[in-house]
Amino acid sequence: MSARASNWCGGAIYAVVPPSLHPEGMAYQWRDPSGASVQLLPEEHDLAELPTAWVTALSSEARPAWSAAPASHAEVQSWMEARRASLSPCPEMGRRALWPHGGESAHTRLNSVVARLVRTASDGHPGFAKAIESVTEAFVAEVTTRGRSGRRAPHEALLEVQRSVAGAVARMGQEPPPARCLCEWLEGAQS
Repeated sequence: MSARASNWCGGAIYAVVPPSLHPEGMAYQWRDPSGASVQLLPEEHDLAELPTAWVTALSSEARPAWSAAPASHAEVQSWMEARRASLSPCPEMGRRALWPHGGESAHTRLNSVVARLVRTASDGHPGFAKAIESVTEAFVAEVTTRGRSGRRAPHEALLEVQRSVAGAVARMGQEPPPARCLCEWLEGAQS
């Protein structure tokens, strides 16, 4: 990789190349256009050029919102208090807290569910704390299971959940949520 390219590997942007390990424990591999694994690393001149828009964006000092520094513990706590996180989950929060099994890696699924829960709480739906507790239990159970490649220790899995929440909260920002969620409004209208 050229010196110029390696300078792009700062902040929240990083490069993953063989033999790096994915959080699930599998090693990354180079593949040819047919999808077959390749043992020899390509030469720099064999790699495709980045589109101009990518070079411009990666070279700029500005960082996109998704690369924001994670929120501190105090910021997460403040965010949760403002969103009535300690209340029982409303029906929408409960639906969004379901842990998806299979498909993508547990790490990818965790980040997706956490982002969905943070958005849901930001829309005024109460119960984030119970919802994230449920997701945490399912994630920790899955990634600490014996016999899995890339198995994590329970404390590592808990730290991964904390980092995911801190990152999602930082990306969402601190705008105040609505006073009531649609679920509560509908419940009040039916009473």
